This record gives sequence, structure tokens and C-alpha cells, in this order.
Amino acid sequence: MQRSRSEDSTDSERQGQDADGLRLGVTGFRYADLYDPVRLGDLLEAFENELQQADTELFAAYAAYRQTRGAGLSPPQLSELLVRLAPHVGGFVACLFGVEAARAAQMKRVADEMDTIFGFRDGVVAAARKQYGAVDVDGWDLPRLQKQLKLLRQILAPESSTDSDPEFVTAHVGGTLHRLCQAFGATDEDADAAPRDREMTLLRDRLSAHPEGGTLFSAALE
Repeated sequence: MQRSRSEDSTDSERQGQDADGLRLGVTGFRYADLYDPVRLGDLLEAFENELQQADTELFAAYAAYRQTRGAGLSPPQLSELLVRLAPHVGGFVACLFGVEAARAAQMKRVADEMDTIFGFRDGVVAAARKQYGAVDVDGWDLPRLQKQLKLLRQILAPESSTDSDPEFVTAHVGGTLHRLCQAFGATDEDADAAPRDREMTLLRDRLSAHPEGGTLFSAALE
């Protein structure tokens, strides 16, 4: 991403970025400018110019907020404005310090985790509550179920460590199994059918190859 504060940025300013040993991602600014109130005002102007170009409606709402300091905005309206501004602020700061790749990776990780957790909640927990909510589980073999879950974690989430959030790993395992179960209802025209079939076959093969797999999942592997 290439940014420019103004057309009159001088070569000496750009060279100053190298002299500091740390280069900022916004053209025309040096690291030392972060300690200069006047230059911080210029940096804010650079952000506002970019925001205006990216989203004129949001910029107008932001400008009104700055002018009135939020007077007349209800708490929900103020929260909505801040939420809408946050990605623009985050992107600008990431570019400023050259951490855009790290930010993108972090955003993807968070999005994947949210998809996993909410997918597990909506696709597995809700269905289990509906089907087993009134079932007496006192007769269930809980130690066996715990061993089965542990083995599925090892096979479906081998990258997880002992420090991983066990609830998240469980959500990942449950969500994966729920997705694979949908393959049974897939047709040949379903674009996802073949990949799911291959993934299901791989899971069966790994369970069969595990010393305890055949015992713990004997019914499923028949």
C-alpha cells in the first residue's frame, strides 16, 4: 500500500526516514515526527485524507463527531461509529509501522477462530441440545467418550499443543465432524462432495491405523 501525505513531500524528508534506522510507511514522515505535536497533526491529516477517499459517508460522520465531540450521539450510535472507524485506523497504523502482513495474518486467525466457535455453537451444540436435551446421560460411558474425544483431537488437530485452548480444539473437532457428516447427503453435483469424501476417508484410515482407533470407534469403522 502506497500512501502520500502531500505532493510537496521533499527528498530530504524521505532520506530522513533512512537516517533514523526505522522507516515509516507513510510517505514524507520520519520516526522522529512521532514525537513532534505539529507533525502528529500532519499525520492525522494524512489519515483523514485517506479516510475521505476510502469512504466519504463515514468521513462525514467522523468529521461531525470531531466538530461536536460526539454531542447528540447516543451510546449505540457512538459505538457504531467507532466500530466502523476501527478497521481504517488499524490499517493506517499497520502501514505506518510496516506490519501489514502481521495484521492480515492476525485478522485471518481471529476470523477463523470466530468461524470455528460460532459454527460449532450453531451447527453442533444447538443440534445436540435439541436431540439430547431431555436424555438421561447417567448411563453413558463417559470415560470412553473422553478417550474418543482425545483421540479425535490428536487426529484432527495434531498441531494443537498442551497450551492450546481445549474448548477451541473441541470446537474445531466438532465443527470438522459436523462438516464431514454433511458429505453423506451430498450429490455428485455438489462441488464440496469429493473433497469431503477424501477427508472422510483419510480420517477413517487414521483411526484404523491408531492402536486404539479400532476399539474406540469400532462401530463407525465397520
